[in-house]
Amino acid sequence: MNKQFEKNMLLITGLNVVVMGMSYEGESDMYAYALLELNLLFTIVYFMEAMIKLIGFGGAQYFKNNWNRFEFAIMITTVAEVCLQQILDVASRDTVVMRVLRSFRALIVVRIIRRAGRLKILMKTLRLSLPSLAGVGGLLALVYFVFAILGMNLFGLVERHNCITYNANFETFWLSFLTMFSISTGINVACNIYIYIYKYDFFVFKLKKKKKKECV
Repeated sequence: MNKQFEKNMLLITGLNVVVMGMSYEGESDMYAYALLELNLLFTIVYFMEAMIKLIGFGGAQYFKNNWNRFEFAIMITTVAEVCLQQILDVASRDTVVMRVLRSFRALIVVRIIRRAGRLKILMKTLRLSLPSLAGVGGLLALVYFVFAILGMNLFGLVERHNCITYNANFETFWLSFLTMFSISTGINVACNIYIYIYKYDFFVFKLKKKKKKECV
């Protein structure tokens, strides 16, 4: 394949990714229409690329390559999504089918990996590292499992308020596991600090209460 052609397709894919990220809640009809037309233009380019390759390589040779099959599948779903957007009215564009087809369009970014040599090397290295990562992931899951059980036993009776909510508590194993994961990743730092302090106070209170009972 011609190197200049590949570079041009890499540039077009990069521009398409930028356009996909330009959509936002509350956008005007004119703005949404402009993005729709740009996506239609990109889809036509991808369709022409696939046809050129099919004619150049032949069907059998073209579909032997896994990347070609992947890109062809993305192109078909993108064509279907754009065609439906052109046919349907505005109200019908937010159906479940349209959302599913729209989510497949995000896979276009994977095309960049094929054409960017360094990214390709990085992905290959990541693929070779997966067995080791699986071992590390298993160890982390075991650590979370142990501390989730401990959290459930120690703080399962803590009342919900402020940062200890319906979704972040230690009442069940699954919620305890998710809360531990949330705390360890640093999501919502202010609430996590509050949970630390409140859990400590609750634990100390339980110990003092237990000692008082023993003394009595």
